[in-house]
Amino acid sequence: MNIIKVDHLSVRYGEHPIISSLTTDIKKGHITTILGPNGCGKSTLLKTLARQMKMDQGSVMLDGREMKSWKPKELARELAFLMQQHDQATDVSVRNLVAYGRFPHKNMLQRLDDEDQKIIINSMKQTGVLPLADRGVASLSGGERQRAWMAMALAQQPRLLFLDEPTTYLDISHQLEVMELVVKLKESMDMTIIMVLHDLNHAVMYSDDLIMMKGGEIRYKGTPEEIVNQKSLAEVFGVQARIEIDTETRKPYIRSMRLLAST
Repeated sequence: MNIIKVDHLSVRYGEHPIISSLTTDIKKGHITTILGPNGCGKSTLLKTLARQMKMDQGSVMLDGREMKSWKPKELARELAFLMQQHDQATDVSVRNLVAYGRFPHKNMLQRLDDEDQKIIINSMKQTGVLPLADRGVASLSGGERQRAWMAMALAQQPRLLFLDEPTTYLDISHQLEVMELVVKLKESMDMTIIMVLHDLNHAVMYSDDLIMMKGGEIRYKGTPEEIVNQKSLAEVFGVQARIEIDTETRKPYIRSMRLLAST
């Protein structure tokens, strides 16, 4: 079942077109990762689907309803969006940061009640930051900070979570920590997760579906097993890849890559 349907979407920066007449859909309860070279439009697509950017033409439907018809607070109860960098609220405690996630569910004058506090604590437990609740966000390591922001998103209790390069600037152990958390949220909460990643093997390992973009278009879409091959990587990324099948997961694994000779 599809939760998002995109029909002939076009997006531009000023007079410069980024995405032109793109049509696709996102499956409910799946982790979908958008891949592609720099400047291909992957982050633009993610932000437009999350209504962080305005579209030029076309439509994005959420549960069969035009996303632009949703009121901002109403939409904030359905989806959460985490940017690549978090420059806001770094001087607050983890607990207070996570509490911001409850604001879409409250009226202006309403205070957080016992149910809100339970959700805040559970969100910190789910993301492993409860022991850090009274620490300042600015004092955390990169991996801890990313998990704190994900806890805030979780406190919104969204059905959809959008992540823009969530592992950027993290070392390998924290990258894996974040990716394992993404899978945990999907499985424990039946959450639909849409993200942009640069690491191809992480995308293959942790995603149900992949979208490969180039030049503002979708070149390939499907499961990792269906679309990760020498042909697609050569066309989209301009590399010659050595691909093997992981004996445990049965998914493709990219052993090595080198640039294709220019013609």
